[in-house]
Amino acid sequence: MKGDDGKEAEADLLAFPPQPSSESNSEHDGRSNAEQSTAIEVVSNFIRIEQIKAKHIYVYTVDIRNMDETQQQEQQQQQQEQRQQQSEDGSHQDQSARPTGAVVMDPQVRKQVFERAVGRSNGTEEPVDPRGVVFNGQDYAYSAKALHKAWAKDASAQSTTLGVTHAYEPPDPTVGDRDLVPCRFHVTLQKQRRYDVKLLLRYCDGDSSVGDAYVQGALYALDSIVRGSELPGAIPIDGDGGAGRQVSAAAHPVPCGSELPGVSLHWEYKYTVRAGRGGLLVNVAQRLVPAIASRTVADLARDFFAPTLRASAAGGSLASLGEREWREFEATAKNLRVLVQGNTSCAYRVVGISTASADQTAGNRRPPCLLLKAADGSECEPISLETAEIRGTQVLRPMARWQRARMLMLGYLTPTQRQQVAALGAHALGSAQSRALDIFGIRIGAELARVDAHVLRQPQLLMKEKKKDGGDYASVVCNEPPRDSGKWELASRCAVDARTLTSWSIVVLGCSKLTMPPPLVQAFAMQLVRACCDLGMDVRNTQPPVTYAMISRAGGIEQALAEAVAAGADASSSSAQLVVCVLPSRSVRIYGELKRVALTVLGVQTQCVVAEHVRAHSPRLMAMVALKINVKLGGATAELAKRDGPDGLNGPHGLGDDGATLVIAADVCHTTETQRMSVAAVVGSVDTQARRFQGIVVQHPVRMELIENFDVLVRQCVRLFYRATGLKPRRILYYRDGVSDSQLRAVKDLEVHAIYRGCLLIDPDYRPAVTVVLARKRHSTRFVAEAKNDGAVKTTDFSNCLAGTVVSHTVCSPVVSSFYLAAHQPDLGVTRPACYLVLHDDSAFAPHVLRALTYNLCYTYPIVCRSATMPACLYYAHRLSGKGRLQLSSRFDELSYFHTKTQSSTATSKSSKSRNSSSLPPPHLVPVHKNIQDSMYFM
Repeated sequence: MKGDDGKEAEADLLAFPPQPSSESNSEHDGRSNAEQSTAIEVVSNFIRIEQIKAKHIYVYTVDIRNMDETQQQEQQQQQQEQRQQQSEDGSHQDQSARPTGAVVMDPQVRKQVFERAVGRSNGTEEPVDPRGVVFNGQDYAYSAKALHKAWAKDASAQSTTLGVTHAYEPPDPTVGDRDLVPCRFHVTLQKQRRYDVKLLLRYCDGDSSVGDAYVQGALYALDSIVRGSELPGAIPIDGDGGAGRQVSAAAHPVPCGSELPGVSLHWEYKYTVRAGRGGLLVNVAQRLVPAIASRTVADLARDFFAPTLRASAAGGSLASLGEREWREFEATAKNLRVLVQGNTSCAYRVVGISTASADQTAGNRRPPCLLLKAADGSECEPISLETAEIRGTQVLRPMARWQRARMLMLGYLTPTQRQQVAALGAHALGSAQSRALDIFGIRIGAELARVDAHVLRQPQLLMKEKKKDGGDYASVVCNEPPRDSGKWELASRCAVDARTLTSWSIVVLGCSKLTMPPPLVQAFAMQLVRACCDLGMDVRNTQPPVTYAMISRAGGIEQALAEAVAAGADASSSSAQLVVCVLPSRSVRIYGELKRVALTVLGVQTQCVVAEHVRAHSPRLMAMVALKINVKLGGATAELAKRDGPDGLNGPHGLGDDGATLVIAADVCHTTETQRMSVAAVVGSVDTQARRFQGIVVQHPVRMELIENFDVLVRQCVRLFYRATGLKPRRILYYRDGVSDSQLRAVKDLEVHAIYRGCLLIDPDYRPAVTVVLARKRHSTRFVAEAKNDGAVKTTDFSNCLAGTVVSHTVCSPVVSSFYLAAHQPDLGVTRPACYLVLHDDSAFAPHVLRALTYNLCYTYPIVCRSATMPACLYYAHRLSGKGRLQLSSRFDELSYFHTKTQSSTATSKSSKSRNSSSLPPPHLVPVHKNIQDSMYFM
C-alpha cells in the first residue's frame, strides 16, 4: 500500500529524530499545582520485596525423557526435528548429546523425577543438596549457583545430563498394572541465562541502560520463584494447569441463598513480581474459583438440577430430565477427571454426555452416560453417572451459563471485602516458610503498600438547559458531577448538540405480527420519540412506518432492510436517516449480517434493539438509545467548557487556544468469525474540541498487534482534520490500546516513526510535535482509600477512590513516564484504574497537564451520562475495530465459522465440513458506504 513517495520520505526521517520524553520521575511532579489537586494516600494490592541476598539467578531449561519408552515412531519424529533444528541453528554440540527417549509431559512425574535426579551428582553416588534448585514441573529450573559447572565433568560445558532410576505411578491408565515399576530417566539441564540482581535493582532506580528484554526475563524468573512458594493451608487442585496460583483454604463467605449447590468457593491467588520505582514489588491478584471435592458425577448432577428436580412432578429423578437440561450440565461435566468404581488406578477425562437414554420413552428413561477419554487420547466405553467418581479436588472449568452469572455477581466485593482478601494473600506469602524463597534469600513484606496519590479537579461540562416556558434552549455550564457517583442527570438539561430526525422507520426481524403486535411496536416508538425529544432532538415523524420480515431465507436480511429504507423514505419524501431494527435474539450471526448490509451495501444508520426490550422497556433504556441515535446523526451530548485552568494551556481541556491539536487513537481486533485476518482501526478528531471523530478500518495479518502502513493512515487522519477545520495540526496526541510489555520497544520504533513518515508524505517541511500514550485496562492493579473517620478511632473500612485519582509513584514504571488514573466510579466492585505510559513526548507536556488532559477526555464519551474509564477516543477505536470486522465482501452469516458450528451440532462428516468450508471464497474487508463514511457510524 505504501507508494513511492513513502520511500522518498524515508531518507528524510532522520532530519528530526524522536525526542525523549521530558517528564521527570521526581516525587513532586504531579503536585505542582496544589490548588487544583488534593493529596491523599491510597492502599494498593502490592507488597514489597525487602531483600534478595542472591547475587545471580541461573536459569536452566529442563528436558526429562523416559528411556524405557522406546516407541520407534516417536523416536524418529524427535530425531527428525532435532536434525532440522541443528541445520537451522548451526549448533550440534548440545543436541547430539541429548537422549532420544520419550519426553515426559506430566508435571507431577517431572517433579518427582527431577527431585530424585538432582539429589545425586552426575556419574557418582555423592548426594547433592536438592534444596538448591527451584523447579515447578514445567520447562525451567532456577538456582542461585552454577549447577552446570558443579555437575558436569567439563567445567566449560553449558549443559549436563543426570541419569536416574525412579519408580512412579504412570499417568496413562492403560498401563495401570505397572504401578511403581522402575523406569530409567535422563534429566538434561541446559543453561539458558544468568541474571544479575544488581542490574535489576539499578533498573528500579531509573537506570534505563538495562535492556527491557533483560528485565522482563529476570522478572519472569522471579515470578516462578515466588510462585513456587507453598502457602500455609493451600488446597491442592488435581490437574490444575495454572502454575503459580494458590487456592486458599478459607471458603468464600457466600450470602445466604446465593450459594452454588454442591460447590465450594475459594480464592485463588496469583503473585506477579514487578519493577517499581525504588524497588521490586509483588502484585497480589485474586479471583473466585469454584471447587468440587471427591464425589460421584450423579451427586454433582443432583445439585446442579436441584431447583428443577424440586419443581418436577416426577419425584425428583434424574431420569425425568430431557436432552436440553443435560446439554446444560455437559458444560460443567466436561474436562472433569474421574475414576471408575472398581478401577481406581485409571483416571479418565470426561469429553461429553451421551443423551441416547434420555431420548427413550418416558417409562423407560434412564440418566445418560458419560463419554470418556484415556490419557493417551483413546476413547473408552461410556459409563453411568453413578459409577464415575470425581478424582480429588478440581476446579469447575468451564461452567454453565447460570453458574457463570452467579459467580460474576459473587465476585463483586465491596472495597473493604476485597482489601481483606488481598491482605490475607499478602500475609500468607510474607509469612510462608518457603524453600524457594530461602534458596535466593528473598524476604517479602506482609503488609500491603501504601502509595501517595492526588485527586484531579473535575472538568465542567457544557450542555443546554430546558426553559420552563418552552422557549429555546440556553447553553449553560453544568455544576461538577458528584464525586461519589460520577454521574449527572439529564432531567433539566439536554444535549449540547441535538440533531433533527426527519426520515426513519422500524423493521421487525424474525417475529410475526402475532408475537410482536403492531400496537406494541407503536407504543415502543412513542416512548423512543419522547426520549429523543427530552434529549433536545427534533423528531418530525412521530409515527414511523413499521415493516415485518422473516429472515430464514437466503438474503432475507438485505431485502428486509432495503424495504424498511424505502418505507422510511416514502413516509417523509426524503432519504431515510435511520432504521430501528428489532432483532429476535442476540445472535451474532443476525447482527453481523445486518450491520454488513447497512454499512457497506445500503449506507444507512441502524439502531438495533432486542425484541424482549420492545415488550418491556424502561426509561433508562430509552434514554440510552436516544443518546446513541443523536450521536449517529452527528450530535453530541456534552462538551468540555472552555475555562482558564492550571494546566498551562487555555484552550478546551488543555489543547491550546489555537485548537491545532489532532487526537488519534488506534486499536486492533483479532476477529474470531473470519479466522483468517485481524482488523486494525484508527480514529482521528475532525474538530477543535476533540468531540467528533472519523475512522479508518484496514485488514490486518492474523494475530498481529503492530499496525502496518500506519504512516498512510496518519496521513489520512491529518487530511481529514485539515478538511474539516482548515487548520494544520501543530500537535498530534496519539493514544494506543492493547500493547503488552514485550511490544513497547516495537511500538516506539515502528509506530512513532510511522507518524513522522505520515507527516512527511504531506509536506517535507511539516513537523508537528508528537505525543504517544499507551493505555492499558487489563491488569490486576487496584487501589482503595481508607474511609473517613473522626480521628479518635481508627477505622478498617475502605471505599473506592474518588473519580480523578492519580497514582504516579512507587508502583509505576521506573524508566518510563507512567501513571494510573481512576477516572470513573463503578456501580459494583472496586475501581479498576487505567494505566498510561508516555512513550514519547515532543510537546514537552508537564506531567500534571497530560494527566489532566487525559482525565478530561474521559468525560466526552457521548452515549453515557458519566465519566468513562478511558478517553473517549480509545472507546471509539475499540468500537470501530469491532464494527470493522463486519465490513466483509461476502455474507456474514455464510462464514465458515458458522458453517462449522452448525455441521458439528448436526453430526455431519468431516469430509463434508471441509468441502463446504473450502467452497466459500476467502472474505476480505470492503470500504464503508460513502453516505455514512463521514459520520460516527461505529457508535
